[in-house]
Amino acid sequence: MPPPPPPGKNRPLEPDELDFVNSVVDGERAAAAAAARDEAAAVAAFAEAVAARRGGGSPPPAAAPPAVAPAPVPAPAARRRPGAAVVAPLRKKAKPTPAPTPPPAGEAAGLAGLVGDYGSGSESE
Repeated sequence: MPPPPPPGKNRPLEPDELDFVNSVVDGERAAAAAAARDEAAAVAAFAEAVAARRGGGSPPPAAAPPAVAPAPVPAPAARRRPGAAVVAPLRKKAKPTPAPTPPPAGEAAGLAGLVGDYGSGSESE
């Protein structure tokens, strides 16, 4: 028989641990149900007070508590037929970039030509 795994390392819960977890979950469910009942009572009291303040006849009928909708069933995944090969999607080839054109030989290259011609109009006279 192999030695038991160390505590906390993917081992099944022991019966006393399982009972504790179940009691915690049951307590949380009971607290949530009590909070829902309290909220429904507060909403009903508020609706009755609003109806009385407006002078309207009878308070609105109590609505049935909303039923918990069942979780939607996921759609079945698409299946491949047996023996079908998996084909990778095609990739588009990138277009080659054109070679950069050299600057004209007669003009100054870059910003140096602009700096050389810069001056204010008042100083040039």
